[in-house]
Amino acid sequence: GGGIDWALVIFSSRHVSLVLSNQTTIEQVEYKDRFRERIANPYDLGPFANFEQVFGYNPLLWFLPVPSTPGNGLSFPVNLAARMAAT
Repeated sequence: GGGIDWALVIFSSRHVSLVLSNQTTIEQVEYKDRFRERIANPYDLGPFANFEQVFGYNPLLWFLPVPSTPGNGLSFPVNLAARMAAT
């Protein structure tokens, strides 16, 4: 019991932080250089907008297995300030 509970807490908190920063686990590694200096994520629109990008605009559908995310899955809105800082 207790070990599995802690593992789920750690796993869940890790993935909530990824959703709020609009990143995958691979992207989080890629946005750090070898000196561990953080590089701006061009897809980070802010915590609430990031959450909507993952779960959709309708809170009633957030935890149901129905398609509710905005967009076509091929193009995504970008944070222009972060993109300009990266160039």
